[in-house]
Amino acid sequence: MTLGDHFERELIIVKLKLATGGHVKALTLAKKYGAEILDDAQVSFTIQLTGRVKEIDEFIAAARGIGELSAVARSGSVAVSKGEVTLSSFDVHHHLSA
Repeated sequence: MTLGDHFERELIIVKLKLATGGHVKALTLAKKYGAEILDDAQVSFTIQLTGRVKEIDEFIAAARGIGELSAVARSGSVAVSKGEVTLSSFDVHHHLSA
């Protein structure tokens, strides 16, 4: 996929045990990155984010400063080529057609 233009993203779900005063910081962090809050409890503040790998790494680094990382689940990179979708060249080598 990296030989041509493509979109590449990763999904992460992070659970934090927030330090005192961390709730507002966690809300601010989620807003800054456009993340979705799944659970806003002090002991299990859980955030979901989809983004580029570099952005995900930066998000984790910032989250470490807000509280204790209780859980981190990363999807790994997923990618798709830009432009018109065609499987014809892939099909020639991998026989997708019946």
